[in-house]
Amino acid sequence: ATTDDGSCQEPPANDQQANAEAVACDAYVSGSLLNATDDSNLIGTDFGNNAVTSAGVWYVYNAAAEEQVTFSTCDTPANDLETDYTSDTKLFVYSQAIDGSLVAIASNDDGCETGWLSSATINTSTGTLYYVLVSEYSPTTSGNDFVLSVTCVTGCAVPSNDDCAGAIAQVDGVPFYG
Repeated sequence: ATTDDGSCQEPPANDQQANAEAVACDAYVSGSLLNATDDSNLIGTDFGNNAVTSAGVWYVYNAAAEEQVTFSTCDTPANDLETDYTSDTKLFVYSQAIDGSLVAIASNDDGCETGWLSSATINTSTGTLYYVLVSEYSPTTSGNDFVLSVTCVTGCAVPSNDDCAGAIAQVDGVPFYG
C-alpha cells in the first residue's frame, strides 16, 4: 500500500521481549497495550496463581545494586473523555536463564489499594536483568494505556534464609524466635 488508510495496526515498540524498554529507579513511563501480541507464547502460563491471560508489553530493569524494587501500574489515572487508560492490569516479573528461557520471579493481579491495577516487589541481584510484562486482565478489558512506575529501596538486607537454598535448620522441640 502506498497510502495509509488506517488499516495497518502496528504493535507497540516494546511488544517483543527482545525490544523491551529500559526502565530505572524512580521512573514513570507511559505505555500502551494497543495491538500488543504474545511473542513469547505466555498466554495460558501462570505463576503465583496469576495466569497470563492477554498479550502485553515488555520492560527491562538492570539491577545496579542489591535492592528492593517495586514495579507498579497503581499510578495509572482514571479515564476522562479524551483518554484510553486501562482499568485492570497484571504484572509478571522474570529473569532469564542461561539458555534464554524466562524464569518467573513474581506476579500480581489487583495489588493496588484502589481498583484492579497491579504492583509487584522483588529483591534484586546486582547486574541481573529483570523483564517486566505488563498485560491486562483479559483481551476484553477496556482501555489500552497505563503508567508503569519503578521505585527502589537500597540497603534492604535480604535475609540469608530468604529462599530454600539458605534455609536454617531447626532443632525439634526447641522454640525459635526471630
